[in-house]
Amino acid sequence: YLASTTSSVKASFNRMFQYMHLIQNVTASTGQEFWTPSDNYIKPQQADQIALGYFKNFNDNLIETSVELYYKWMNNTVELRDGADIQFNEAIEGQIIAGKGRAYGAEFFVRKPSGRTTGWISYALSKSERKADNINNGDWYNFRFDRTHYLTVVLSHELTERIAVSGNFVYATGEAFTMPSQRYSILGAENPVIYYSERNGARMPAYHRMDFSVTLGRKKIPGKVYKNESNWVFSVYNVYGRKNAYTLSYENDSKGNPIVQKWYLFTFVPSVTYNFKF
Repeated sequence: YLASTTSSVKASFNRMFQYMHLIQNVTASTGQEFWTPSDNYIKPQQADQIALGYFKNFNDNLIETSVELYYKWMNNTVELRDGADIQFNEAIEGQIIAGKGRAYGAEFFVRKPSGRTTGWISYALSKSERKADNINNGDWYNFRFDRTHYLTVVLSHELTERIAVSGNFVYATGEAFTMPSQRYSILGAENPVIYYSERNGARMPAYHRMDFSVTLGRKKIPGKVYKNESNWVFSVYNVYGRKNAYTLSYENDSKGNPIVQKWYLFTFVPSVTYNFKF
């Protein structure tokens, strides 16, 4: 609905079906996951979503803004039962339970699309949960990819006709995972029994990083016609070397007390790219 020449209200409803299912090990922070299709035992997932948004432009469309609210509910989600074994298990249907889910939140967006300086800021406040019989006492629990906060800032500026600089910053709440809370042995057995806490009740450390790049275009001679374009891009990924956790491991200190060890892949990564268009 066009409220005026610079503002509008948008609403939508979507119904979606998914016939491929992602199976994930809920006790591992990385790695153990695969896809499986729907069959006689695993029903297709169904999701319905409603959304409502308000869009407004300012300063002759120089600034674009929007606020959107959404609510999504899902049926036949695929959840691993507690203690499930998915490694080299051909009868995977015996390790999963059909559940349901819900996701809701608000998204805020501001963008400057033209001029020497361009960029945007987006922020999402959201919640994503799952529920299934015999998991977490039948109560709602966090979906693994639930992120309460997600902020993105992107900025680009043309210094000259040939040189442009750009950067972006990303901040996100850490992913949810299931943490082991107890370890004990029965009758002195060598392999201890691991007891896990609430399903996806723990959080990875918050994720954040900043990237920066410089783009150097071709030097152009006045009056000459160029049939193609090219440029060099010099960039640094994760400028300040944030050690974002890739996985967690559990060890004991010298006194036998359990500690959590954070592992990461890399800190900052420089790169050089040559682009050629014809």
